[in-house]
Amino acid sequence: MKSVVTKQALIGLLFFSISIYSHAANPPAQPTDTIVSGNIALEDIVVTGSRTARLLKDVPVPTKVFKAKDIKAIAPSSFIDVLQYILPGIEFTKHGSRDQLNAQGFDESSILFLVDGELISTGSTSGIDFERINPDDIERIEVLRGASSALYGSNAIGGVINIITRTAKDPFRVSASARYDSRDGQKYDVAAGVKRGIFTSQSGVQYRADKSYILADQFEQELNVAGNTTWNINQKFTISPTENLSFNLTGLVNLRKQHWTDKIDFLYNSYDVKAGANWRISETSDLDVSYHYDKYSRDTCLIKTENQKKLPIFDEDMHHLRAQYNLNLAEVHLLNVGLEYIHDNVASPRLSSPNDPGEKSVNNKILYGQYIYKVTPKLVLSYGGRLDKHSGFGLYYTSRLSAMYKCSHVTNRLSYAEGYRAPSLQEMYFFFNHGAFFIYGNPDLKPEKSRMLSYSAEAHWNKLTLMGNVFFNHVRNRIDFTYKGTDLIYTNVSKEMRIFGFEGQANVVLPYGFGFRASYSYTYDRWKATDKAGTEMKLSNTRPHAATATLSYGHNFSKNYRLASNFSARFLSDLKTGRMNSNELFEEITYPGYTICRLDIENHFYRNYTLHIGAENLFDYKPKALAFNSPTSPGRIIYGLVRITF
Repeated sequence: MKSVVTKQALIGLLFFSISIYSHAANPPAQPTDTIVSGNIALEDIVVTGSRTARLLKDVPVPTKVFKAKDIKAIAPSSFIDVLQYILPGIEFTKHGSRDQLNAQGFDESSILFLVDGELISTGSTSGIDFERINPDDIERIEVLRGASSALYGSNAIGGVINIITRTAKDPFRVSASARYDSRDGQKYDVAAGVKRGIFTSQSGVQYRADKSYILADQFEQELNVAGNTTWNINQKFTISPTENLSFNLTGLVNLRKQHWTDKIDFLYNSYDVKAGANWRISETSDLDVSYHYDKYSRDTCLIKTENQKKLPIFDEDMHHLRAQYNLNLAEVHLLNVGLEYIHDNVASPRLSSPNDPGEKSVNNKILYGQYIYKVTPKLVLSYGGRLDKHSGFGLYYTSRLSAMYKCSHVTNRLSYAEGYRAPSLQEMYFFFNHGAFFIYGNPDLKPEKSRMLSYSAEAHWNKLTLMGNVFFNHVRNRIDFTYKGTDLIYTNVSKEMRIFGFEGQANVVLPYGFGFRASYSYTYDRWKATDKAGTEMKLSNTRPHAATATLSYGHNFSKNYRLASNFSARFLSDLKTGRMNSNELFEEITYPGYTICRLDIENHFYRNYTLHIGAENLFDYKPKALAFNSPTSPGRIIYGLVRITF
């Protein structure tokens, strides 16, 4: 097995080298738009993950940032592509029509996703629809590691991923791209930005289509991977009538048709409206206010009936109001205090039982605050706290304490954080006939709670950055299925979950225009359970070892032509875990690991034209036996992408 992987890696490196061999001997200028470029510095990276805009180098909470150039370098077909290649330990699997995420012991219900700092509705479940996020519209991604409920509330036990969308920075800029692949997958994107005087506008439209296919293994097991037809439309306005006052208005539309069978389509529609204002009260303080309305629905479409009859699955309306006051005293004392109100209403026949209607709602009133104290130029302390008053669970307080100390080239960060996750409406009220069995919700569920301790260190030199993070997370009241006869019911698991992990990352700028980035993560999930015979067994779905790596090259051959190449690889290790058989006894199962690679060759012509040619799943990996965590790639996919920018 190792020899096969080694052989594939060598072939990939050879394939990568062909595109640059004839020019590598001549020392070119350092690349400026590859994944690893120029002098590695954090001076100009501004992040908002701490609820206020700050330079990344001054943020006391462990935060990773990935820019638009990192995303464009892999020419992704979807947001899932982006996450899998920039973060180690991320694994996506299929559960029916949904994409499910696993990351270092947590699923998508415990990782909070935001767009421009705003919540994304999830229907009746706790996980977002990843197809709602357009990768071409991303300016950067901020990843806050560890529990972040002290600032962001429920669902942030495992961290926060904040997607910042593009904003116009030039007087006028238009871009258009078209992507086509060997499986007839298509993606088209048009964007326009205007920045004139007090007015800024950013517009975008994306169309994406991919075909359904069936994965089959050597045991004749099959998995249906549904295709999609998706429209994403966005419009962002900003008006600044004075230097101290600005208003913003954003609209987002996502319309997706999932081609489930030849008789059934699933329709996913979402509509977002965001409005806000910022008032700079003085040189040291400002006030932010915002309102966000998010409507998200899913229907079954019977495509062979007259008028294509639609059957509702869920219809969600979420209202989110927020006001935040920020105070900055000479970059020494920073304070932000905020109020929030969230009302979430979901109507669904799957939340309806014979004795209960299928419309449920929750509301949450929140008071939060954060204080950052720059004790010395080298030492920064931070404390954040959040008080939630949930309509179903009453008052709950979470906090986070962080410290950052800089010495020479090394930045050290130590953090203690608490997290919680309120049960979703599905987990509380589900009443679903699955055919052979029922799945029941449980209105008596308690929120999940966590405590996390982490230490991270970053070392920066001119051409090299090294980062490491070690953490321990203790989770109580974990929500999972248990058997109720032959049926399933959501329950707070009595066993506590303890997760220990380590992450490492290296970025290095190499001679002759090359760059290299590698990430590794190790996760030890001690979640265990006991069967009726008294046998205790580990039940984690998290692969212990995961890694990503990218080798990049860039060179300007003339003022009118530039070449950039990126060879990327993802590795996930074997997983040994327990599964309960029909006799309600545990047996150990091993799920094999795998490596998937991709290659992208990017050609720039006359600054305005770009041509990408590449391959996803370069070595055509397909699992020998299908399992719940098997990769769902159909095999090697060759693609081409053309982008024009003016």
